[in-house]
Order: sequence, then structure tokens, then C-alpha cells
Amino acid sequence: MNEENAKNLLRIYSKLWKNRVVEERGDKDDDFLLREKIKAELLDENSHPRARKNRYEKFYLCLQRVQYSKLNDEEKSIMLSVYIEEMEKLQTPL
Repeated sequence: MNEENAKNLLRIYSKLWKNRVVEERGDKDDDFLLREKIKAELLDENSHPRARKNRYEKFYLCLQRVQYSKLNDEEKSIMLSVYIEEMEKLQTPL
């Protein structure tokens, strides 16, 4: 993924969350940062351990958040594909 696409994805992701700060780093770090944030979201690392949901519940909630957001259809499609890619990575054994 090139640098401009990575920055664009970070901007799209930041539209989904009002109070989350997503800083652009430049180069391929932006893509890595985005994917790490999505992975943390799917693993529910931002919640208290006793309140965490499993990754399937979080995946469903993330897809809903994207689907019902004010993003345009192209942005939604791009974000949904990134979420799916990251969920597939979590399902494959190392």
C-alpha cells in the first residue's frame, strides 16, 4: 500500500471515532498504525478486562459502526475490507 492510500485510510478511520486521536506518521507506518488500531479494537483492548467482548461480537459491532456511519459507499467498502482482513488474520493460527 502506498503512503497516500495509508493516510487516506487513517483519515477514514478517524471519521468513525469522534474522540480518538489518530496521528499520521508517514510512509508505511500509517498502514501499520491503522491495522494495529483495528486489531486492538477487535480484541477489545480499549475496554476494562471484565467488560470485554469476544472478537466475534466486536467484529459485528465494528461492521455495524462502519455500515451506519456517514462515510460514503466507497469509504465504507474500503474500511469493511480492512476489518475483514484483520479479522481473518486473528483467526489463522501462527
